[in-house]
Amino acid sequence: MIAFSVSPSVSTWQKMLKRLSQRGYGVFEITALDEAAGTAAVTVRHSAYALAYGQVGRPVCYMFEGSFGGAMRFVMEQAGRSAEPACREVACAAHGASECRFELRCDPV
Repeated sequence: MIAFSVSPSVSTWQKMLKRLSQRGYGVFEITALDEAAGTAAVTVRHSAYALAYGQVGRPVCYMFEGSFGGAMRFVMEQAGRSAEPACREVACAAHGASECRFELRCDPV
């Protein structure tokens, strides 16, 4: 997780990721976050979906994209900014990567 002081909305997002980890979906971490630019990155190690599918040659963890996008929207709204978040899985363990990675960016509304 990000080790420096974070806003309450980011803390809420971190808690959501901790709960997903505790429920066995993988080990989640916000690896980059720039609230001013509206960008972030999330890493998932040991994704339950990638482990279940095995090496299938394609990304399989896309279902997390909506949750991460919603969390980013919450962060932006709490900062007083209206933005449309987009999340994309850029690497997946089921596609040969060592971990699953997601990139988020927000377009102004």
